[in-house]
Amino acid sequence: MIENKKSLYRTYRPSTFKALAGHKNVVDILVKQLKENKISHALLFAGQRGTGKTSVARIFAKSVNCSNLIDGFCCETCENCLSANNNSAPDIFEIDAASNNGVDEIRGIKNNVATLPVLGKYKVYIIDEVHMLTKGAFNALLKTLEEPPAHALFILATTEYAKIPATIVSRCQTFNFQKIDKKSLKDRLKLICKEENYLISEEVLDEIFYLSEGSLRDALNILEQLMIVNNTEINIESLKAIFYIATKHEKIAIIESIIKGETEAIISYFEKADGQGMDFDVFALSLIEIIKEVIEYKLTNNLEFLRILEIDDLKVIKEASLESMFKLADNLSEAYAKTKGTTVNFNYLLISLLKSVGTVEQKNQANQSDQLVEKTAEINIEVEKKQVAEVKTTVNDEIQNSNSNVTVSQKQTSVTEEKLHAETKIIEKTETKETEKVSKVDVEVPERKVQKIEKSTDEKERIFEDVKSPVVTLLSELANLQSLEILKNSNQEAHSVEMSNIINLLVGAKKDLRDLIENKISSWFKTEDGTKLVHPEKAALFSPFYKVKVVAVSNKEVLIRCDDIAQAKLLCLKLENKQFRQLIFKEFNKEFVIYPIDENKWEDVKIEFKNLKVKNSLPSYQEINVTDYYESLAKDKLEKTLNDDLIEGAAKIFDLEEIEIGE
Repeated sequence: MIENKKSLYRTYRPSTFKALAGHKNVVDILVKQLKENKISHALLFAGQRGTGKTSVARIFAKSVNCSNLIDGFCCETCENCLSANNNSAPDIFEIDAASNNGVDEIRGIKNNVATLPVLGKYKVYIIDEVHMLTKGAFNALLKTLEEPPAHALFILATTEYAKIPATIVSRCQTFNFQKIDKKSLKDRLKLICKEENYLISEEVLDEIFYLSEGSLRDALNILEQLMIVNNTEINIESLKAIFYIATKHEKIAIIESIIKGETEAIISYFEKADGQGMDFDVFALSLIEIIKEVIEYKLTNNLEFLRILEIDDLKVIKEASLESMFKLADNLSEAYAKTKGTTVNFNYLLISLLKSVGTVEQKNQANQSDQLVEKTAEINIEVEKKQVAEVKTTVNDEIQNSNSNVTVSQKQTSVTEEKLHAETKIIEKTETKETEKVSKVDVEVPERKVQKIEKSTDEKERIFEDVKSPVVTLLSELANLQSLEILKNSNQEAHSVEMSNIINLLVGAKKDLRDLIENKISSWFKTEDGTKLVHPEKAALFSPFYKVKVVAVSNKEVLIRCDDIAQAKLLCLKLENKQFRQLIFKEFNKEFVIYPIDENKWEDVKIEFKNLKVKNSLPSYQEINVTDYYESLAKDKLEKTLNDDLIEGAAKIFDLEEIEIGE
């Protein structure tokens, strides 16, 4: 006899709102409608597959007919609830529009809807995959959906909201079902594993979340496959054997290879993984999450942010610069966004990581080089403090002091020789693989033969040409100032730059003004002889502008492109400060509205501008009032702060954890 085995997603389909995973916002609204008996006659549930649209529809259909509702939740004991749980409720009609999508089926509903319900108060019609209805069927449904009998309730569910006619959408109360959040999905899987007597590791749960892309049904199907091949414990190796995903150790090893510049190891791993059928979409997502934790830890030094990683996993990774980790995350995100679900994801992801190798390696080398230069500078200062009485050159790697009757130039030469000695000692101490890549002094150690004293000081100074100039340290400090500013303001909310404002600026852009503003910003960070900043005070004050690109300038507006979204946010926050703006306006000799955007938004702007131009729909340039613009920003921020304070105060008064305000 064949046993009728139910899938996990059917066995553990939730029967009450309390058993649902996620969708708290949707549940709260529906429960409130039930409590206050203010039930909408037509609901539209839209969202990706496997997020619970049909389950919520069934629970709501059961709840509206429950004869003993308790605070908006069905009792599960009355006749209506029991019949609904057994799929035998006479007043609930579930229709699959994928196979019943014609006009005749909708006419059947219209004829049936007029009759009264058998047991409950409502006749509920659940139309799944409603976007599959034909145009004629939608037209036939319109009048019934707009003015149904008082006892009729329609629940429409779709995975393709864009295909629903606007005439249908306008007659429904719409609920958007987002992907199930990670915590809710993992908690649900843990509960099911416990019920089925299986042990499952956190690493496996994380990987199932990535594989399912927030779909609980997909996650349960994956879990069911794992239960078939395992007896009582589900580990990462069994998951890897079925779906070929990378283990945490492998992902950390890849990041370490990027930091160390081990391109061969990266290529070898990818080629092997591609041959075994790895899902590179999942791989990219999990790499991004690991890098996110690294960045959080580097910014805060707080172990509480490490949920995937442990402190031992950070031995190599934490040596990488914060800027290089941001760049790596950008490259991975771009690769994932461009190639998700395509056949080129393997190639593009590999290329993006190899591109990151150079970036990360250069940043790390720059950090090490800066440290070397700083140490060298300290020793040079000490050497120059010495009172050199005399000097004598030898050929035995020794610089000896001679009698005090030496010329000023000879004294300078002696200082140079001692500098060279100090440089050599530092390089000997830091003679590791990484340091060799960063800086090499053009001398022989320890068999170097010292140049004769008669050679000019200029000739001797050429020995130091390969050593980074002190300006590197100064510019590095500017980048560090930026990072500290970003960290300090990370919890603040900045205003967003509207696309319409940027398009308006581009329409009225003037090249001569752009060159003027770009030259002015560049002058703040100008260096003299490659050794010092010409305007160190301005460079420090305007450090948020360091390395920005002036894209376009109109009579009243400046568009600035930043390296990343963090710098763009920092500039937006700084520009909200009136005193900071006045200092900039003084530098520009004119008031401007400044729009800081990141690279990704700039790409979107170019696409939008091109589309408008092709359609001949570009707007006429409208000159903006600078004072009004920034006063409007300040007013909006003040209103939001007051609203937030009001909500927080109300929450304390009523002893509520969370208050949600509708539109």
